[in-house]
Order: sequence, then structure tokens, then C-alpha cells
Amino acid sequence: GLTVAVVEKNAVPLVTIQLLGKSGASAETLEKAGLADITASMLTKGTTTRTATQIAEAVEFLGGTINSGAGWNSSFVTITVTSDKVDQAMAILSDVVLHPKFDQKELDLLKTQTLDGLTFSLKQPSAIANYVASKYSFGEHPAGGTPQSVASITKDDVEKFYQKGFLADFS
Repeated sequence: GLTVAVVEKNAVPLVTIQLLGKSGASAETLEKAGLADITASMLTKGTTTRTATQIAEAVEFLGGTINSGAGWNSSFVTITVTSDKVDQAMAILSDVVLHPKFDQKELDLLKTQTLDGLTFSLKQPSAIANYVASKYSFGEHPAGGTPQSVASITKDDVEKFYQKGFLADFS
């Protein structure tokens, strides 16, 4: 049931595979702003068969990169490898999307890192201007969350957002 789009460029033997889900920050409440991004980011932080370190090492062994996150309208998981490693990359990609563990320690670490980034950003005039402009012009809350909303996100919130908003897009 997935839509597949292929853009071919034969000059470089790299393949980027991106799963794009329809649930982004627009599917979360202001009180839980940042939930979509944290949920998507948690996908690469461990599965039922691999730890975050094992995922990173497996992708690095393939000479590739893996990334996940969310914006206002969508969530994504992207993996890039050389064209001869696509099968192995797909196994990793499907594992992170279909079997996330949502380990509490990884969630706590990600929230701490996110809060550190927000603390820094909120001291930058451009970040504050973007927040105000998005709120005033479009009525949007910040896709990355606020210090209060990120601090309030629980493992249960992440699991529910994954089940309702993220997994439904990919199954």
C-alpha cells in the first residue's frame, strides 16, 4: 500500500530510500509539541532486535547513513547506501520502522538533547522570530516543541503517537 517514487541518477552509485509518513507536528497538540519529531527520532534508537548502537554500527558497516525526524506535515526515515547494499539497508530500515523498542533510557537521553538544543535556540533572535511568525501567520506551534512540552512527553505518548499516526502511514 506504499507509494514508491524513484528518481534515477546513474552518475553516482548511491541509493537513498525515504519512508515518508503523513503524520507530523500538525497531528500533535500544543501541550505535546515535539512529539512527532521525538517519536520519529526514537525509531533509530533501538528495536526489538537491535540496540541503537547496533543500528548505527550496521549502517556504518554498509558505509551509509540513517536519519529520522518529523516536520509539520510529515515524519520520515531515510537511509542512504551504495547501490550494492540496498538489500541490507532495507532490512535495517524495515526493522526500525516496524519494530521500535522505545527504550526509556534512550527516550530520556533524546529528551535531554532536545531540551539542550531548545535552550540554545531560544536564545537566538532568529529562532524566536520564526516561532512568532509561524504562530502569528499560520497558527502553528513549533514542530520541535517547547521546553515545557518536550519535558512532558512520556514513553506512553510516543507509543500512542507511533501506533495512531506513524505506523498507520506505513502499514
